[in-house]
Amino acid sequence: MKESSTIKVTINPDVLLEELDNEAVLLSTKSEHYFGLDEMGLTFWKLLNEHKESALVLKAIVAEYDVDHNSASQDLVDFIQQLEQANLVTTDNT
Repeated sequence: MKESSTIKVTINPDVLLEELDNEAVLLSTKSEHYFGLDEMGLTFWKLLNEHKESALVLKAIVAEYDVDHNSASQDLVDFIQQLEQANLVTTDNT
């Protein structure tokens, strides 16, 4: 993801979140598929829910954690793609 580009993310309304300690499970009530989140995945999910744009999420992650910008960017893009493949979110690249 380039610094100037962003992915707008919309969480599908049929997705439920159940947190368990520092992990979570997403459930699509439409497809009845589960998607597990580790601690970092849960952090990404919460930030996507709050900010709706990958650039803002990336900025928050880099500010909060001792992580390389490029690595965090690639991890976030991969995470968003997995969510989209699982029909948990829709995206719009700008």
